[in-house]
Amino acid sequence: MRLADKFPKSFISIFTHPVFVFQIQKYLSAYPHLAPGRIAVDASTFGNPSNYALDLLEDMEKGFGPWIASQMEQIEFISNGVQVDTPSYIIEDHLNGGISVANMQFHQLPIAGWYVATATGFLGHFGNTEHGQGWRHFEAVRASVAKHGLDGRTLLDVYAQDIIKDRVVCAPGVPAYYEHEQIPQPQSTALPMIVRMHGKWMAMLEHINAIVYSSLYEMEPIAAKASAEGLLKPIPSFCTGLAMDVPPQSNVTLDENTEDPVALFMNRSYTDQGRYSAVYLSFGSYCHPSPESISHLKILIEEILAHNFRLVFSIQKHNARNAGLEEDYIRQIVDTGRAIFPEWTKQLDDGD
Repeated sequence: MRLADKFPKSFISIFTHPVFVFQIQKYLSAYPHLAPGRIAVDASTFGNPSNYALDLLEDMEKGFGPWIASQMEQIEFISNGVQVDTPSYIIEDHLNGGISVANMQFHQLPIAGWYVATATGFLGHFGNTEHGQGWRHFEAVRASVAKHGLDGRTLLDVYAQDIIKDRVVCAPGVPAYYEHEQIPQPQSTALPMIVRMHGKWMAMLEHINAIVYSSLYEMEPIAAKASAEGLLKPIPSFCTGLAMDVPPQSNVTLDENTEDPVALFMNRSYTDQGRYSAVYLSFGSYCHPSPESISHLKILIEEILAHNFRLVFSIQKHNARNAGLEEDYIRQIVDTGRAIFPEWTKQLDDGD
């Protein structure tokens, strides 16, 4: 969406698994003014229902070839007065592992990788020997299992036994850190996927000719520059910048007619306490607090409220349960009127 907003003559087709179509369309519909009529969502024709990420990626890899071939054969058309030609570039989420690379016989288009985090993180995970070379232990786990089998062990057991505890990662722009600190908690659900996909992630670097980071260049200029030379081959890098333009410090207008519960909560916070009176929290994409650390999370929540801030904690109910946030605890916090726990938040609007 940010890309389409920056380049008003661009047209973007989003290829995805059917299970994500509703979520993507819901997000796009929340911001219809940013790129009206210039973002299309196309679902893979291979769409078997599954909760396993590798199954979803396999379906997308099967469906991408026929889909991109049909796009390449499509006659140009007009959208909102703008002429749309056949595709000229592919931008693929790096964590997909090269779906577009596996289907190059259908398109022969240049490919840019897209990393939904920082250049620093990318270098730490995928940098060459001089610039980080983290995540080597996942290759060690894969090699160990291939050679010896699991022999009654879990992947977490293999990971704990095979990792070299004192190996250091030196990614440009950040202090050196131990390699095992990249995984701050056990990832029993994500680890099998990471071990399986790591080779594909590294191989994808050989085929892309650009990498796009979802970060701000001014926040990490050293890492952003280093990434151009710090991977398996020189790859130009670009930072998308913030997901939204920073709003001006004056002329704040409140939507008094909104029915959105988060917007209503933010309006009350602004009216009662002014600017910078609310704190936003959410979990990461796959790193969630473990039940063992729930006491620390509760302390954080209670400290925020104790300092007279309002709290917007965006969290899905099943993630709250898995982390150990009981419904009674959430209800007690919400009943104070100083916090709200929505499952969905329009960050670009409610963050203004």
